[in-house]
Amino acid sequence: MEGRLLAERYQIHHILGTGGMATVYKAYDKVQDRPVAIKIMNQRLIYDHEYVRRFVWEAQATGRLSHPNIVNLYDAGQEGPLYYMVMEYVEGQALRQLIQSKKRLSAKEAIQIAIQICSGLQHAHNHGIIHRDIKPHNIMCTPGGRYKVADFGIARLLRNTNNLTKTGTIMGSIHYFSPEQARGHVIGFPSDLYSLGIVMYEMVTGKVPFHAEEDIAIVLKHIQTPVPDPRKINPDIPAEFTQVLRKSMEKDPKKRFQTAEEMKKALQSALHATSKEKNPTSRRSESLTKTRSNSRAFSLSNADRSRSNAQAQQRTKLELRRKRTDDATKKKWIYLISAIAIMILFGLLLHSCLNSNNQESNQSIEQTKRTLVR
Repeated sequence: MEGRLLAERYQIHHILGTGGMATVYKAYDKVQDRPVAIKIMNQRLIYDHEYVRRFVWEAQATGRLSHPNIVNLYDAGQEGPLYYMVMEYVEGQALRQLIQSKKRLSAKEAIQIAIQICSGLQHAHNHGIIHRDIKPHNIMCTPGGRYKVADFGIARLLRNTNNLTKTGTIMGSIHYFSPEQARGHVIGFPSDLYSLGIVMYEMVTGKVPFHAEEDIAIVLKHIQTPVPDPRKINPDIPAEFTQVLRKSMEKDPKKRFQTAEEMKKALQSALHATSKEKNPTSRRSESLTKTRSNSRAFSLSNADRSRSNAQAQQRTKLELRRKRTDDATKKKWIYLISAIAIMILFGLLLHSCLNSNNQESNQSIEQTKRTLVR
């Protein structure tokens, strides 16, 4: 099929995925100038009227829907032996891949994803359409974080008396379908919500609640076995979220949420509680940490104050010592200058005295000379 031009407008590129009923290809819509996903019914089924009717039914069911949280159907048709549907191409990954890569998601992230899925399911339910195969593989995530419900291949119109299956036939993925699906009974909107509950369980624990080697054992667990406590696997799951989880997976459909909108509101309340409320251990830990931080800050403040006082005292001592040194230096210079001045005066006086004595001596000599001459 790669490289084929379908309906003279859809250029098929490569396979995106395969299933028992159809193969999905990435293609390019030349008319609308956009990438699309094309689901083409497997050729080995084109002579099975039941599968053909189911394929056509999916196109009719999906064509009724237009919602941001549902993969939209653009076109459907038949070209020769090929039955095809042209759908919105979601540039992203399936929720299944996200769970596998992260192992488990936080309760907050799981709730936010489940709220979006509820929005998409409510839109489908408003049109009387039950998906019947909600699982991580059929939930796509865009790069912007929008989650979209895909693959309405076994969807059923509630008002339609023709189920497109024989009475008692089990339709859906065995790990995710509801107890009433397991029994082959008539299903309603709460069946999709049960499957969503299992998806939520898997998001926060990394595993489905019921698993066994044999399919029949899994079926019996859906019917008889209570839902395991997810907090034994992930203790960080808040109680409010666990309550929503348990109600969505009640064995009796009448005890579950009756509409996706009701479940969405419960999830929003759980998200609000999860964001604001903390467990006592966390509060005590936070309080202790805050007290220690305050004590440390107080200790640091006192230490800083003591250090500042010591530095001030040290500066004062240095200034006093410097002042004393300056005073002593000034005094030394005064003493030195005074001593020099005294020495100079003493020298002048001595010189004057010596000159006076010399003059007197000379006068005496002259007088003696004159006397002798006489």
